[in-house]
Amino acid sequence: MAIRVLIAEDERLIALVLRAQLEANGYQVVGIAGNGAEAVALARDEAPDVVVMDVKMPQMDGLEATRAIMETDPRCVVILTGRSALEPLALEAGAMTHVIKPLLGNQISAAIERAQQRFAYYQDVQKQSGNLHEALCDWVLVQRAVKKLMDTHELSEERAYQRLRDSAGEHGLRLRDAAKDALASDGEPPR
Repeated sequence: MAIRVLIAEDERLIALVLRAQLEANGYQVVGIAGNGAEAVALARDEAPDVVVMDVKMPQMDGLEATRAIMETDPRCVVILTGRSALEPLALEAGAMTHVIKPLLGNQISAAIERAQQRFAYYQDVQKQSGNLHEALCDWVLVQRAVKKLMDTHELSEERAYQRLRDSAGEHGLRLRDAAKDALASDGEPPR
């Protein structure tokens, strides 16, 4: 079954090119939103597997729309931006990854794969959180800890996340608490 994708891009030509790229790679495009508010509504109505979200859009920018989606009906969001400096803001909004425009080759497919893996991690965090807002805050914390483990121990993202999960399980902690411990220490979760 094809992965269902919603495109949120206010520049129609870019949206159509992106649609063609995605469909050529086997994805099913379930809609195109021309602004952030429309993206939130279509994400709710169409329940896509992935939302490819531009940052600069009218009515509601892509970061606001991503946060709204993640706090109401979480979806795997890939942010499209022209500025790499937006990566921390995209993470805080709940995006699983970001891609710098212009898109080259199979860059979007690789980003979607990476985002889906991270979304599975996010769902682990969500199960342990009290509500969707808390899940988003916990997710940001876990992502920061994973990055610290990756940098400190030269681990892949998958191995760093697994180390954090294992540590949480061994100590009877929630993932966010193991993440806090890892961030407070030298990059090592509690043993």
